[in-house]
Amino acid sequence: MSIIRYSIIILFFTFSSSFAEEVKKIGKFKDWEVIQVLDTSGKICFAQSKPVLQSPKKGDREARLFVSFRPTDKISDEVSTTSGYEYNSQNSIIASSGKSKYKFDIAQEDFAWISSNKIEKRIIKRMKKVTLEEAWAVLKGENFKYQYAEGWQTINPDSVLVGRAVTAVFVPGRPDIHRVIDEKGHKKDGRIKSQNSWTIDLLEQGDVYVVDQFGAHIDGPTIGDNLGNSIFTKSGNGIVYNGAIRDISGLKEIGSFTSFFRSYHPSHHLNKPDGELNTTLIGINIPTRIGMATVIPGDIVLGRDGGVIFIPPHLAEKVVKVSEVVRLRDMFGHLRLREQKYTPGQIDSRWSDEIEKDFSKWLNDHIDQLPVPKEQIQELLKTRTW
Repeated sequence: MSIIRYSIIILFFTFSSSFAEEVKKIGKFKDWEVIQVLDTSGKICFAQSKPVLQSPKKGDREARLFVSFRPTDKISDEVSTTSGYEYNSQNSIIASSGKSKYKFDIAQEDFAWISSNKIEKRIIKRMKKVTLEEAWAVLKGENFKYQYAEGWQTINPDSVLVGRAVTAVFVPGRPDIHRVIDEKGHKKDGRIKSQNSWTIDLLEQGDVYVVDQFGAHIDGPTIGDNLGNSIFTKSGNGIVYNGAIRDISGLKEIGSFTSFFRSYHPSHHLNKPDGELNTTLIGINIPTRIGMATVIPGDIVLGRDGGVIFIPPHLAEKVVKVSEVVRLRDMFGHLRLREQKYTPGQIDSRWSDEIEKDFSKWLNDHIDQLPVPKEQIQELLKTRTW
């Protein structure tokens, strides 16, 4: 789901004629036009429609709705839109059709799209078996060097946390900024009560609440067992929290609230701009820094074994597939070592053609018994020459 690629398409139709040879208009059907685009990564096909009615009528906004197909990325029926103005990242983007409503999961500037839940759920389910080492190796190979954060305390340390990142960024309290944000939130955006609950109101199943609380400790916690229960009910997940939490006994009672946090303190944050104030919310669903990791909204969060890694969504499937191949090779290698068929030196180095052939035969013979989807193993076998 490359928003950069979509932005290029938007720019083409709005401003550029230099790429005309790469675009082919297939045809029209009522209010829809079908277009094919060829770029360096392959073919992209999509249907686009312009508004029949637009309010307010004044202005020349380039609003469009897209349904995209990207065979190279195995993406189909992906719905996206641009409305000709920049979206407010702190608000939900909802489209209505009759009595049905659809939420656009991800927004950047003037573009928003609905992720493929079917693909995403499958990838997230398989991601739970990925180790930090496997994910880190793939990201490093793609030149993503700053995606891992360490030094956590945990709730449910033997469990795995996986989901989409929804971010919130706090800074040390500043009254003038706090008043402005409060006024906008309460009067313009219809938000209620204090800022520490605003992002939680946006959470959905599969989200992971990722908070930069600037490492605040005493008088820093913005999350206790009340908000923790709300977070878990909405998302089904725990949190990644760069600061102190409170009510840790109550949070542990939630059960599956697998979480990573910096510290614990029984105090609570102070949020009165005309009195005691120590935390101010400055961003919802914006890029942020957690430890030495850069986190973008929509990143896949993988937390386990005391560490957290943030995986760019366009690399999530590659991380999963590489992990599954490594897991299969490890299973085979460990089995053959126990059987003493090969020496440790043979297994713990680049495999010979003989071992590779043995591995392929083992895969084929046990294809229905292995902890990797059968389709993935078949795909792997197709790429092999023995």
